[in-house]
Amino acid sequence: MFHPRMDSFRLWKKKGARNMRIALLVLTVILLSASNPLWAADPRERVNLANDAQSQRSFVYSNAEQAAAAAQRKYQGKVIKVENRSKVNQASYRFKMVNDQGKVFFVTVDARTGSVRKD
Repeated sequence: MFHPRMDSFRLWKKKGARNMRIALLVLTVILLSASNPLWAADPRERVNLANDAQSQRSFVYSNAEQAAAAAQRKYQGKVIKVENRSKVNQASYRFKMVNDQGKVFFVTVDARTGSVRKD
């Protein structure tokens, strides 16, 4: 038997499911596009990301162990403490070292340029 209220409910239910799927698809696309930094609205952000990727490859010393070995080659001594002094587009390590006579001194190593200097 035909009941107008029941048929309109079924039709609304079908349209509601379709609308829900469309809304979820649109929401997914918005969230994915907002989370991807390569699609950033500000072109300067894309340039900064490219610079960060290049700067990671241009380091002479990529970790503290390599920098410590350079400091020990230049100034004979034992490393007591390591301090990472990295900033944006700069990376350096400061080592507290002790020589054979027991004198404590500090050495700073620039990871980008490879320079080793006593403080």
